[in-house]
Amino acid sequence: MEKKLIQFDELSYNRDINTINRIADKVNENLNLLVEENEITIDFIKNLLCNPDFIKTVKFSEQIEKFRKNFNLQNVPLDYSKHEFIFTMANSSIQYLFAFRNKVGAVSCENEYFFNEGLLYLDNGKLCISSNYKEIIKEKHSYYTKTEKQNKVLEKVKIIESALNEIKDLTGGRIFSINKLIYPFYGRNEFIFNKQTFNYLTKEK
Repeated sequence: MEKKLIQFDELSYNRDINTINRIADKVNENLNLLVEENEITIDFIKNLLCNPDFIKTVKFSEQIEKFRKNFNLQNVPLDYSKHEFIFTMANSSIQYLFAFRNKVGAVSCENEYFFNEGLLYLDNGKLCISSNYKEIIKEKHSYYTKTEKQNKVLEKVKIIESALNEIKDLTGGRIFSINKLIYPFYGRNEFIFNKQTFNYLTKEK
């Protein structure tokens, strides 16, 4: 069957276009903050921005292990009362990562697809946006029919939509509640035309 477009969510499309450009600009402005001790990969940037626990769990644990090794404590169970300095140093050493994320802004789970689908990528130490990102984002916010039944219903809905807009233009250009013009009659399991609303909408000024 032929897929037909039900709706294109232009508001969400524009929001994501603005968001992906903001992310790229902000990351590139602050990428210099990440050069210390880190291999800068697209997955690293994704985790920093998309995973709220990445810094305080993964990176913090890495720093704990680093300082344990520096002080020859690899085989010693850490006790906060005895080794508070290890925890303090580890915590201090990851603050620049929090600063980076605060400057760029966290990325919501709805926008992780920027990374997962390759819309954002690294090239020569710079975060870039793929050339076809607008097409991919547009498709992301385009909703299509899945069955022949949906195609048939959509055809009728489009007729109704067009007719209602024509009625709006003929009756002063203001929108009105559909249920005041056509309302459900549950006892007869059908929709009924409301003559009073019709007369009100079409009365001469």
